[in-house]
Amino acid sequence: MIYYILCFNRSPLLIAEVLTGLEVFLLMEQAEYNRIRYSIQQQCGNKVRIQLDRGRNKVDVQEGVIQQAYPSVFTVLVSDDDAEHPDQLLSFSYTDVITKEIRMELV
Repeated sequence: MIYYILCFNRSPLLIAEVLTGLEVFLLMEQAEYNRIRYSIQQQCGNKVRIQLDRGRNKVDVQEGVIQQAYPSVFTVLVSDDDAEHPDQLLSFSYTDVITKEIRMELV
């Protein structure tokens, strides 16, 4: 970060911050992160369909309910119709949504 101090008669009048290109990009990414986090917090308790990208053309689709939204992660309770598989509590980061590791839609 570069700071400029403008002085008039040796007393500071204004401190202005000049952002580099990387810092502007990071601020934009932080805004996107906050937007996604807020959106998921608003959907707590709602049923969602999650498409997990497992790599090498492997995709796993599950349905569950958004349980909690924390500062860095959120949790989804996935229940299977089969009695042999117990309910699973999965956690995902908001970065997973930004990088499209997972895709979510309301059901």
